[in-house]
Formats: sequence, structure tokens, C-alpha cells
Amino acid sequence: MSVSQELERLTELHRSGAISQEEFEAAKARILQEETRGRVGVMAFIGWLLEGLVTRVVAPLLLAMLAGAAVAAFTSIEIGIAVFVFIIVCAIALVFFASGDF
Repeated sequence: MSVSQELERLTELHRSGAISQEEFEAAKARILQEETRGRVGVMAFIGWLLEGLVTRVVAPLLLAMLAGAAVAAFTSIEIGIAVFVFIIVCAIALVFFASGDF
């Protein structure tokens, strides 16, 4: 049952006199609190997922690209690519060991 359906049912019970004003207010607050809690949980999960994605994937990749480009600018493209690959491998190893999956 959706939140709006629950509130409609609750309102009908209150209008018919089956529940008092206090019971109506308490039940309404409980329904709205449960709805809010569900939304907060989803938003927290999305935030956690995005934070993990940025810290474990995007940041190491950008660092490796910058380091590879800097080395390539002063030496050769082959050495720059080697530095890029080395940093990516190190970043993957750090994530792997930090997660405890080793």
C-alpha cells in the first residue's frame, strides 16, 4: 500500500470516528517517518556508492593520467605509458588490500 493510500485510509477512519484525533496524528506521524527513513536510506546508499567510485576509481585514474602525461612530456611516450600502467596497478593493489579481500 502506498503512503498516499495509507493516509487516505487513516483519514477515512478518523472521519468515521473509528480513531481519535490523537490516534490519527500518531499514526500519520509514524507513516510519514517511515517514508522519510526509506528515502534517507536510499540517498545514503547512493552517496556511499558515489564516494567509493570516486575514491577507488576516478582519483587513481586521474593521478595515473597526470603522472603519465608529465613523464611523457619530459621523456618519451613509452615511459609515460609505463608510468601510467604502474600507477594503475598500484592503485588496484591498494584498493584490493584495503578492502580486505586478499
